[in-house]
Amino acid sequence: MKNLLLAIAVFSLLNIAPVVIKAQAPADFQIAYNVLVDKEADDYDVFIMNADGSEKRNITNHKDVAWTYYAYENTIYFISDRGACKRCYFLYSMDTDGKNIKKITDLQLEDSWMSARQNGSELVVAGRIGKEVRNQLFVIDINTGTHRQITNDPDGRFRDPLFSPDGSKIFFVYKKRKQENPHSGELFVMNADGKNKKQLTKYPANDKSAGKFRYRAGPPRWNSKGKFISYQSVQNGKSSLFAITPDGKKKWKLTDNKLNEGWHDWTPDGKWLAVEMWDDKRTSYGIHLMNYETKETMVLTDKSKYQFQQAPVFVKEDPLTADRAELLRLHKQHQTAHLTYNADLFVETFAETLPQIQRGEVSLRNKAENLTRIKSYFKSYKFLEWQDVKPPIIRISKDGTMATKIVEKRVSGTYKNEKGEPIKDLTEFAWLEVWEKIEGKWKVVTVASTRKPVSNNNLGNPR
Repeated sequence: MKNLLLAIAVFSLLNIAPVVIKAQAPADFQIAYNVLVDKEADDYDVFIMNADGSEKRNITNHKDVAWTYYAYENTIYFISDRGACKRCYFLYSMDTDGKNIKKITDLQLEDSWMSARQNGSELVVAGRIGKEVRNQLFVIDINTGTHRQITNDPDGRFRDPLFSPDGSKIFFVYKKRKQENPHSGELFVMNADGKNKKQLTKYPANDKSAGKFRYRAGPPRWNSKGKFISYQSVQNGKSSLFAITPDGKKKWKLTDNKLNEGWHDWTPDGKWLAVEMWDDKRTSYGIHLMNYETKETMVLTDKSKYQFQQAPVFVKEDPLTADRAELLRLHKQHQTAHLTYNADLFVETFAETLPQIQRGEVSLRNKAENLTRIKSYFKSYKFLEWQDVKPPIIRISKDGTMATKIVEKRVSGTYKNEKGEPIKDLTEFAWLEVWEKIEGKWKVVTVASTRKPVSNNNLGNPR
């Protein structure tokens, strides 16, 4: 029985399908987006998913208003009113898994898109100082949190700034504060120091579609492939995407979809467009992905759970994403090895020697000894259940050479006692593994486990 318990505790790993990226989606990017989780509580969270719509997850998971409008490489920037008055926004950054959340600056921000230059070290934002300075543009130093104001127009409203690729110009939406329509702004361009402001767009005078609360010219986004600026505009009764050259000399309708189109983003190569779309009755807002060259479009979000899923932002995958996926694949391989009683498949991921901490003792076996031991175990035990009580927690070192994985498991099965009678068994335990990348391959180098105390859920295994 002692050998059986040790064998059960050797490895128990997550039953989870491997990450599958569809061929038509950009595999090296994820998409962050904003979701209204609880309307009554005014609770918005930032979600992230693979570019094919798989593996959606809430990465802020906080009772606040959290909106992302920009990502640089694999760092997501978002505004939030956490720890502040209601809808008093401040700027934060986080990793693609929602970890390492950091407040960037004490400057209060407006609800606006933003952009970066200087290899992501400077952000241009719409901010405010007290009650007097509202909707002005500021440049924030990401490393220090210091900021400088680059516009000073008390009668004007600036929002949604976008740096030109070389950082010398800023495209933005501008309107006079006294104008009736709060969304009546047009696209403008100016030097990065706030000088030489020039209007680019002019909403059709005979079109009343935008009304008081819909965009005439929405947040500008840069397409590097076509070297144009895209923006949303409500024209002829529908919100659509339009494009304009940086000098404003040429403008055209960019897409032709039946649904309304709004906030959007491009991959850095300009080949992929992520855009929110909604029906005329506004029953649901969802994220769509378009291959701009072929115009093939796929729906990424499910409208059955959340009504508002908006403002997609492309995020470069974490450099460790491939390592995390490989660890999950090996996790699956271990589970498959158990359920198919394939000891070789299981032990091939072990290091040449494997120390183990279990039941207050330390053991050390080489790979051949472990293989013999696991083969004996597989011959003596029949699995009935293999269930994760909690999902695994994976941590990978920044250099991608070491990793830890913790999981809580529930395993049940049968074994035969000395009389050959089948005995039911149930084991619940927490499991820690240490992995090391050896010659480019992940290997298990240390294992530790702890069982739950014996309770009524023990079906017959004498502990």
